[in-house]
Amino acid sequence: KYNAGHILNCGISEDGKWLVIGFSQGSSGRNEMFVKDLTGAGPIQPVITGIDAHFDAEIHGDKVYALTDWKAPNGRGLVMDLKKPAQDQWKELLPE
Repeated sequence: KYNAGHILNCGISEDGKWLVIGFSQGSSGRNEMFVKDLTGAGPIQPVITGIDAHFDAEIHGDKVYALTDWKAPNGRGLVMDLKKPAQDQWKELLPE
């Protein structure tokens, strides 16, 4: 449910392939990310949702690189493949 404290933003990846939709809940740090492949007719896909953590994410090619405090109070780096964005497919790139 959206309210005045929520922030919604969107943009296009540098290569023009991905529409990126971001949603954050004010200053709480919790944010979500959805993408749509602009080269096809597929649906908007959730990438980061329902996690009580902050993610600072960037798309390069078909990968999302994210710095997060999820399960890591001091931060860590994750990589997510947009062809398989399910959370159980995320890989840790930089440990805490």
